[in-house]
Amino acid sequence: MHNPAEWLTAVGTLLLAVVAVFQDRIHQWMFKPEFGRNCFKTHCVKKKFMQVGTQPVTRPHFDLTITITNSGKAAARYVQVYAENLERQDAQGVFAPVPNFVPTYLTWTGPRRQPELDVLSPGMPRSCEIAHVIWTDNLPEPIVSVAREVKEDTFGTVTVLSVAPQGYFEQVFCPGNYRLTIRLGAGNAKTVTRILSIKVTGRWSDSDSDMVEFKI
Repeated sequence: MHNPAEWLTAVGTLLLAVVAVFQDRIHQWMFKPEFGRNCFKTHCVKKKFMQVGTQPVTRPHFDLTITITNSGKAAARYVQVYAENLERQDAQGVFAPVPNFVPTYLTWTGPRRQPELDVLSPGMPRSCEIAHVIWTDNLPEPIVSVAREVKEDTFGTVTVLSVAPQGYFEQVFCPGNYRLTIRLGAGNAKTVTRILSIKVTGRWSDSDSDMVEFKI
């Protein structure tokens, strides 16, 4: 084939064949879910009532959630958020792993409260439940005893931190400065890691910032 037109035709045919074979991979490379740093936002909401079974119960607490937005160009499939590690700051200012913390999958908010989200469409935020900070008044004695474990003078003993709450209690910890490492994964996206900062003062007052701080 010495004719330039024939060369161009052959090259074009070859390119079309390559695209046909790899079109799915090309599409996945160009259009994929993304979860950058700005895709995560923390929310700390003070509430008076808590759902216990089918009945609302007067139980002052804070709901700690994160909103996650897919900033990519394709829907994320089978999205999960995993609480991998919990650390507490000691008296010397060093963060050390909490020995009795059990890594667990977090649940998405909503009627079903499932640990796996089938689809997270681009630009559509969804919330994931991280923890509760609960006032210990009228709580079961084992829960109240956790708050009394606090020895530092800088922390009070009237609230507790409940991480990955199923219902309203799950893993319960005394007040303190915490770092919670979470990992977000999906069937068609890279796994990303984020560290959440949770400060539970152990006090209950009219100022929200005097009771709890929650940020990335």
